[in-house]
Amino acid sequence: RIQITQQANTEKKKFSLNEMLFEKLISYEEDKDVEVTYNLAKACHFSLNEKRAVIFIHSDVVDFSYNNISFFTTDHHEKENKDFVHVVDKHTLVVFKQINENLVNNITDFKEDVRKYISIISRYYNTEINSFISSIQEDFSDIKTGYHQCEWLVKKYYNPDSKTPCFFYDNVTDYLFDGISFSKLDLVFDGITNIIKNERSVTLEQAISISDALIANDFIVSDAAATLFMHKNTLLYKINKIKKLMGIEKTNAHQVHILISLWNYYIKIKEGV
Repeated sequence: RIQITQQANTEKKKFSLNEMLFEKLISYEEDKDVEVTYNLAKACHFSLNEKRAVIFIHSDVVDFSYNNISFFTTDHHEKENKDFVHVVDKHTLVVFKQINENLVNNITDFKEDVRKYISIISRYYNTEINSFISSIQEDFSDIKTGYHQCEWLVKKYYNPDSKTPCFFYDNVTDYLFDGISFSKLDLVFDGITNIIKNERSVTLEQAISISDALIANDFIVSDAAATLFMHKNTLLYKINKIKKLMGIEKTNAHQVHILISLWNYYIKIKEGV
C-alpha cells in the first residue's frame, strides 16, 4: 500500500512538472525563461534539441486522462521522451512530436508521416479523431509559434464531422489574410462588391464560384473551367468581365491572382458564405 502511494505521488509530481514545462514552452521568452525551461526539460527527460511539430488531437468519444495516454508514453529505458504529451481536457491532447531530420526539408513526406501517425492513434483508440498540425518548429523556443498556429487552425477550421488532418502548411494564405484587418479589406472591396451585385452578366454567386475554382486550380483556366463544368471560352469571358468590374483588367497576372484571392476571402466573411 505504501509502495502504491509513493508511486502515485511520483506520478503526480511528474505530471505537475510536465504541466509546468508545457506552460513554459507555449509562452517561452528567451530573455527570462532559459534556465527554468532547461531545468524543467531535464527533470521531464524532454529533449530541447529536436525539431518538432505541434499537434492538437481531439475526440468527442475518447476520454483522455493521464491513465489513458499509454500510446504516447516512451519506453522507461529511454533517456529522453521523443514526444511530449499534455492533456488539455478530457477530450483534447497536445503533442509536441519529434520530426525526423529527413522530413524537415520535404513537406510532402512530413505530411504523409503525420497522417500515418494520426491513423495509428485512431486505430489505438478505435475511433476517428480531429487533428490539427503546425508547421515544423526548428527549435524548442519556437514551439509556442506552432502552438498558436494550432489554436488558429482549431478556431478557423474545427468541424466535428471532418476527420481529415488539418495542416497549417495547407492554410498559410488564410493565416496571412487573417492578419489583414477586415476594415482595410472593406475599404478596398465594398464598392467593387456592390458593382458586381448590380451586374447582370456575372452574378455575385458566379463570381464567388469562379474565384473558388481559380484558386483551387492555381489559376489554370482550363482546369477551373472543368471544375465548373463550363466551356473555357465562357469562363474567360466571365473572368475578364470580373476583372473589368474590379478595375484590374490591365493589371499583371500576379497582382490579379492576389486581388481575386483577397476578394474571395473578403466576400466570404462579408456574406457569411
